Amino acid sequence: MNCVSMIDHETRVEIHEILARFCHYIVDGDATLWAGLFTPTGTLTCDGQTCAQGTAQLTAAAERIRLGGTSMSRHVITSVMIDAGPSRREILVRASGLVIDMNLEGLSEFYDYRFHVRKLGSWRIDSLEAHRIGKDTDTPFGIFGNSTQNVARPQRTDDRPASHLVQ
Repeated sequence: MNCVSMIDHETRVEIHEILARFCHYIVDGDATLWAGLFTPTGTLTCDGQTCAQGTAQLTAAAERIRLGGTSMSRHVITSVMIDAGPSRREILVRASGLVIDMNLEGLSEFYDYRFHVRKLGSWRIDSLEAHRIGKDTDTPFGIFGNSTQNVARPQRTDDRPASHLVQ
């Protein structure tokens, strides 16, 4: 793989549009539109465990996400890397996700996302693997209470002041 993937510009724009809608539909509380970004059999995996599969479960997951946040919650996807998938009708996307809740003093969750996007007439998310990172926790994984993660915070080995995000 070269440092720049060979995905055409139009497809890149379409993929970025899906990712933007992924964030905005959650913030707007539109679970039906959010679930519609996935294929009918789309899967959401949280820390290795299936959180939702299919339109009905994805719609319910979007409702749980909305209920788990506040009116000041925002979802952001950044550092998007788009590569060809196993066929011409598949795209692999790696991205970072931030859930920011200003009622909870700023950044509340950080995710490593892996999207598998498939062309079924239009581009749709076939699967999303979300891995929560950067937080020491035994509490439920994000808003999905059926999964937990225990990730140790890396220890600093120098005298530099720590970032305000990890203090």
